[in-house]
Amino acid sequence: MTVMAPQSVFDAFSKASDRIARLTDYSGEIALRIAAGLREDSAKDGFVRDVSRVKSDLHPTGGYLISSTKAIRCEVLGAPYRVTIERADYPSDLTRAIEDLLAAPDLNTDNLEPETRKAIKAVRDVLARREAM
Repeated sequence: MTVMAPQSVFDAFSKASDRIARLTDYSGEIALRIAAGLREDSAKDGFVRDVSRVKSDLHPTGGYLISSTKAIRCEVLGAPYRVTIERADYPSDLTRAIEDLLAAPDLNTDNLEPETRKAIKAVRDVLARREAM
């Protein structure tokens, strides 16, 4: 027998999924567009020169990605500049989405699987302890 979750569960998931969808990182795309704009501007009047490729934030010896931050180096009238693109508040968006889902006062877990109820209770307990600190 399949038990359908109450509408409040679907509403809570919908609210959380909207926030989670915003977590996709577009730093690379933004950096490419900025670099292209700088190169286009450079071709017009030379104010901005020597626009570098988009660089990722890599570990200096391991070479693995440290963050989604991207950087572009360029020169303006002989002075070096670094344009940095980074996503703001990444962890807090996800945290708020999970909290919204689990703290919904009308979220009825009675009809959910025991494992699901146990997981929700555990996370709610962690959130309660964190708020008590």
